[in-house]
Amino acid sequence: MEDFSDNQKIAKQLQEHSNRLKNEQLTRVSLNELTKEEYDAKKGVSCEEAKEWKNQINDLKEDISFGETEAAKVIVKIKEGRKTLAKAEANNEKPRDDWTAEEVQFFDENLPSELRKELRDLDKEKLEI
Repeated sequence: MEDFSDNQKIAKQLQEHSNRLKNEQLTRVSLNELTKEEYDAKKGVSCEEAKEWKNQINDLKEDISFGETEAAKVIVKIKEGRKTLAKAEANNEKPRDDWTAEEVQFFDENLPSELRKELRDLDKEKLEI
C-alpha cells in the first residue's frame, strides 16, 4: 500500500509542477506587449500590407485566367491553321491543272493579299504581252 501512495504523491507533485510551469508560461506571454502593427500582422486583420498583397494576388489570378482564355483562342486558331496548311500541302502535291473547282476556290480563299496583288500584276503583264 505504501508504494501506491508514494506513486500518488509523485504524480500529484508532477501535476502541480506542470501546472506551475504552464502558469509561468502564460504569465510570460501576457507580459510581452505587442504593438498594434505586430498584432495586426500576426492576426492578418486590417494590415495594409496584407491587403495590398491580397489585391496583387487577385490581380495576378485575373491575369492568369485572361491569359488562359487568350491561349485557348490562339490554340484554336493554330489548329485551324494547321488543317488549312495540311490541305494546302496536299493540293500543292498535285499539278495545278488537275485541281478540282473546290481546290481552286480553297487556294483563292486562303491566298494572302500580298500574293494576290502580285498575281494580279503578273496577270496584267501577261495580258499586255
